[in-house]
Amino acid sequence: MLARLFIAFFMLLVASEAFSAVPIAFSRCPATPEWTDGRNVTLSDDSVVYAERTFKVDVLDRFNEVNFPLSNDIGLTFITPCDLIYRDAAGVETVIEDCSSTFNAGSGVEGTATCTALDPHVSFDGTTIYYAVHHGTVYYRREKFDDRIYHPDAKQGIDEEGSEFGFGFKPIPNPSIWSQGAHIKKHVVGGATSTITPYTPGIWDVSPFLIPGPDGRIGFVSTRSGTSLTNVTSNVIQHTQASEPVMAIWSMSASGKDMELLSAHARTQEQHPIVLKDGRVAYSSWQTGMGIPFSKTQGTPGGSNTVINLFKIWTQFPDGSRNFPLIGQHTPQAAVTSAGKDFNALHFFAQRPNEDICFADYYRGGNNGLGVIPCYPLPGNFGEEGEDPHVVLNEADQYLPKFGYDVAPWATTHDDTSTVMYGFPNTPVTHPNYTSGLPYSGKVGWPFAIPAGDGELGLVWGKGACSVVGNSDTPFTAIGATPPQFSVNNNGYDLTINHITSLGEALQAYGNGYTSDIPGCNLGIYIATSIPVTNPDDLVMLVDTKGNHEFGARAVVPYTNIYGVSEPAVLDPIKSPDLPKGAPFGFVGAASITDREIEPAGGVPSLATVDLHAFNLQGTQTIEGITDDDFCGVRFVQMHHNDSANSFDEIFGTTGERVAIIGDLYTRNKDGLGDPIMETDGIHEDTSFLVEIPANVPYTMMAIDCEGRNLAVDQTWQHVKPGEIKTCGGCHVGHSPQNPPRNTFAASHAADPSYTPFQLGRGTVPLLAGTDGNGDPVYNNISGYGVVVNYDQHIKPILLSRCASCHSINGDSTSGREKGLVLDHNPVDPADYIDSTIQSTYWRLVYDRNQAALDEKEEPPTDNRPWQIYKHSYDGDTRLNRPFISKYIVAFNSRRSLLYWKAKGERTDNNTDGEYSGDLDYGAAHPATGITDEELRWIARWIDTGAQAGPGATDDKMPPTIHVDVTKNVSDEITHIIIGTVDLGSGIDPNSLNVCLMSGASCGANLAGPASMNGITSITLGTPISDPNQVIRATVSDVATNSRTVEFTAGYLMGLGDTSPPPDPDPVSISVGGNETITEGDTFSRTITFTDGEDAGSDGWTVDIDWCGTPENGVSVAAGQSSFGISRLFNTAGSCAVTVTITDDVGDTDNDTFTITIDPAGGGGDPDPLSIDAGGRAFVYEGNTFQRVVTLTDGEDTNGDGWTYSVDWGGVETTNGTIPAGSSSFTISRFMADGNKTSRMDVAVTVVDVAGVDESTDTFTLITRDVPRKGTITGAATA
Repeated sequence: MLARLFIAFFMLLVASEAFSAVPIAFSRCPATPEWTDGRNVTLSDDSVVYAERTFKVDVLDRFNEVNFPLSNDIGLTFITPCDLIYRDAAGVETVIEDCSSTFNAGSGVEGTATCTALDPHVSFDGTTIYYAVHHGTVYYRREKFDDRIYHPDAKQGIDEEGSEFGFGFKPIPNPSIWSQGAHIKKHVVGGATSTITPYTPGIWDVSPFLIPGPDGRIGFVSTRSGTSLTNVTSNVIQHTQASEPVMAIWSMSASGKDMELLSAHARTQEQHPIVLKDGRVAYSSWQTGMGIPFSKTQGTPGGSNTVINLFKIWTQFPDGSRNFPLIGQHTPQAAVTSAGKDFNALHFFAQRPNEDICFADYYRGGNNGLGVIPCYPLPGNFGEEGEDPHVVLNEADQYLPKFGYDVAPWATTHDDTSTVMYGFPNTPVTHPNYTSGLPYSGKVGWPFAIPAGDGELGLVWGKGACSVVGNSDTPFTAIGATPPQFSVNNNGYDLTINHITSLGEALQAYGNGYTSDIPGCNLGIYIATSIPVTNPDDLVMLVDTKGNHEFGARAVVPYTNIYGVSEPAVLDPIKSPDLPKGAPFGFVGAASITDREIEPAGGVPSLATVDLHAFNLQGTQTIEGITDDDFCGVRFVQMHHNDSANSFDEIFGTTGERVAIIGDLYTRNKDGLGDPIMETDGIHEDTSFLVEIPANVPYTMMAIDCEGRNLAVDQTWQHVKPGEIKTCGGCHVGHSPQNPPRNTFAASHAADPSYTPFQLGRGTVPLLAGTDGNGDPVYNNISGYGVVVNYDQHIKPILLSRCASCHSINGDSTSGREKGLVLDHNPVDPADYIDSTIQSTYWRLVYDRNQAALDEKEEPPTDNRPWQIYKHSYDGDTRLNRPFISKYIVAFNSRRSLLYWKAKGERTDNNTDGEYSGDLDYGAAHPATGITDEELRWIARWIDTGAQAGPGATDDKMPPTIHVDVTKNVSDEITHIIIGTVDLGSGIDPNSLNVCLMSGASCGANLAGPASMNGITSITLGTPISDPNQVIRATVSDVATNSRTVEFTAGYLMGLGDTSPPPDPDPVSISVGGNETITEGDTFSRTITFTDGEDAGSDGWTVDIDWCGTPENGVSVAAGQSSFGISRLFNTAGSCAVTVTITDDVGDTDNDTFTITIDPAGGGGDPDPLSIDAGGRAFVYEGNTFQRVVTLTDGEDTNGDGWTYSVDWGGVETTNGTIPAGSSSFTISRFMADGNKTSRMDVAVTVVDVAGVDESTDTFTLITRDVPRKGTITGAATA
């Protein structure tokens, strides 16, 4: 055993010296040390004792994984402070970004300034490190801790009365950052550090990466919208409320100018991009569109899966075009692949020298961004994903590349503690940072590429349990110890620290090479010298210090040292020559809509089994038995932005975002004689198409029949760039090498010069409305730029006129009301439509998954019929499963919806009632309603596009598209500025266009006339622009007042790349000084110094100040100065983080932060001020009088005229009184009436001396507890 101990120690310590030659940049954050805490607890014998314990809490440190990408909310904060470190080939470390000093200056006190530096990325020449810095304040997360973790014999309980924040919540000792924003900086190795994007509160610029090519552009991820929308948020999953900030990929010049939105399709979040060797940008994309969130029910029928795990790997060209799935988009959630692991969140990428892509695969939220690292060879061709889902032997391998492998097979991706270390406990595996053998194998993540001669792959090894879920008592039983209560088979922070702490205590008692010195979860950076890594101790340590977490590394070496070429391939945009310069449109086309791979492997769904395939496998075909003849065309729909975290109050339905039809295309192509045009094989009819659609707008497509009903839906967001042409071979064909397209677009009719492309976004929305007697399409043309099919406008009138005479809220079963189907119950306020207590008609159709409103529920069959396909017995309810959203509607599928069947008078899913015993039947013939064909189409369109309703359902929340281009003369001067504009929603406001030449921060005269509604406007310049650094700004609005603004330098528009001056050799540097404490009511003043050698005599500087979230921008500092003053009055006690940013005339910038603490006081003049203490949290039972003694001190007024007081009882009542001179206390009281429930109020007590010199206020929380009702005996007395 001792030999084994020595060997393991030797490998981790000595071998690391050989690999210290890999220079890296990484983040280092302090690991939270052990924490001692105590409280009174009640034991099993009802005695009360004080119990104190020292807990291991490093497992509660939290990192910037998919669940916590921005740290912008107190419930989503991650670790602080984190420095960015450069470690050279000799192992010498340099702090690039020092956040520890900022944190320590405030002593880590909550509310003081802090920062966290993350996301290093290295230039292709290996000389420059780009990274992001989050700025904000220190925050300690609040959690509830069960009494059972403090004492082994304690009863279950929460310390509500003693908790600092009420209801059992108390701060944990793990510091985190409540981020107010993030910006991008760069560091030249051995040189200076400079800012690229300035820190702007409310904007998060993160994850920088270099774009290959001569322009030297930088990609990054940002929450900025570039529009008038302050917030852009994600879609809302039905039956949930969350709408998260959208994170999209942008690019900018090396100087931080010429910002351009690349991923205009982004409706959720895109995280941590890298550029692959073939030139594509790979990124982690949060895929929650359409039915994808319901691919797995998490055990709750009708519910969504763990949606934050739906991050999958996508790619796009560096200009933002051709976004396409790479890995995981079509893999069944939680299914185990042939590589041995299931897919959860796929994040943090690396590409090995052999070009395999590796990524972290982990369960979001509770596992520190750690899990496993799968790797896959890239598919052979662009547009391929992997193996044909109908031929793979393992269902989980559908559309995955062959030959995937697991870097560390001993790690787990489950939401659970790590696996037990191999050989435990008989053969201890040790680590030089700990005196004990390690009981857990740990987990891995954050892979990074290294030169082939230095090993196979760099990665992070998280040592310990590394999860806030504890589902294993194995390490306890393996050493003969009894697992303590409340330490396994549950989840939560208290359970986790109890599990780790108890295990350490048990190992200390066990001995045999084990002690209590074990990590809960500690992150370090390692090298895998071979793959697979057989055991954790086969890893070679690169950097791992016990008191810190090290993670997020990148090798600081030239790109050629890893991949053998100087940079990734440069991919040119695929542009159409048929669009004019400046056009705000792009082309989308396909060789066929009948050449398709849309059938889910296993059925639609297979009604003969219990499998649910409608959403969790790769196909979205809506009904069985469709043939080529069923396909008539394609529907294009646009998705509007959400602009609020409360979007669930505005938009109802199955999409969680506003979906507008922008046009239907009939694609059964005919010749001049009306005969079908055939494909090149002479067998299949040509159904190719080409359509011009507005650029930079999220859209998706649906295959439709001739009545405009959905046959298949694309469940993700796409977009085209201005001028782009994006074509494919068919509906999802070509995604696997076994299923190539039968025809190419170039050989299709739509590519023929005689073909006239469709045009959408031109002021008319064509809706397919059947065919005429010749088989030609009939369109219902709607004026406008998009149609949101919504309940109030399109469905409610039909139901009232055609159905309500029988299905009335005032009717009953004898008058024709069928099983609770009420079709005329419409609250006046649409916000009440989804109130389950009201049970409106809309709620019954779209939200009644429990069948609560039905007189007779659809019950599970008693025989072996597969009722699980569409319903499930759950917690006493008969809850319908997806794709059913109610008995009457199937999501996105009018042809399988009972509501549509009954309206049409027939079943429309190509099945019969007797065909399957487990499906929903049409039933008895329905009386004729007189409904028209077009009314039926509106019902179908409504169901197929998301069954939308809500007070904001039709609001235009999509800012217009604006595209800027120029023409040049022979002297390379700009002579014309060309502006392309179009808007899907309300349409362009033609009088809103403003184009100007910038002079510093000022916008010159408007050069533009009216904007085009859907085209280009050419502006002739009186004086051509020759200065490549001249900034051109263009802004346009739509009729709904949404606006979009772009700014580009003339050089960028002329294709000259970044023409800004070279980096400042003597950059501006600011020093704001240390933290300071002042008194409430005082004015804070300070002189700020700065240096800027070469600019000292130029045009001066601009200063922006962030006073704890309130901006003071545009302060000018004259040339020749080296300091300036700042000041602000503070009337309220508290803490204020101040960030001062200075920018010179060439755009060089620097910022620094300090914290002002404002102590309560009486205006700054009282040497012995009045002070009162109203006590802490208090409790009283309803129906009783609450009393409390308040103490006071007031030295110079003790023998004066006395005091007056007022008590604000939570805004409900105010009581006043006087306090005699010489008193040191007084009593406040109030009768707390019977309120029939526990309530809470914040009580404020204010005392003022009679002379009016001084006053003091103190507050406490008063909990009035409910007294349960006692039963009352009624009836006659008995003898």
